[in-house]
Amino acid sequence: MNKYSITIFWSDEDDSYIAVIPEFPGVSAFGKSPEDAIAEVRVALQLYMDSYDDEGLPLPKPHSRQLHSGEIGVRLPESILRVASLLAFGEGISLKSFIVTAVAEKIRGQRITPGITEKMREV
Repeated sequence: MNKYSITIFWSDEDDSYIAVIPEFPGVSAFGKSPEDAIAEVRVALQLYMDSYDDEGLPLPKPHSRQLHSGEIGVRLPESILRVASLLAFGEGISLKSFIVTAVAEKIRGQRITPGITEKMREV
């Protein structure tokens, strides 16, 4: 159909699986199974795409096709930056390495290192 990503998650509130298309905020659907949610969100997506076409609007680029340079600028609250800097120093790594590691481990669903989660709560 297309190359847009579909994210599926369980909603206790709706007692259903919810499927969303990140490139199209507002496009979502639910189903009793992940497959049902996917089928429904594909219908909703097609309706959105038809609307964009009718209005002559360009479709968003699929996330899978967006290139990233690997560089971002981020401002952190001073309190978080201070603790992150101390933790990086304690681990003998640079602040940049600490931040890259923290993000990578968060993506993998792991703790940064033993004890850091507790230390961050103290901030």
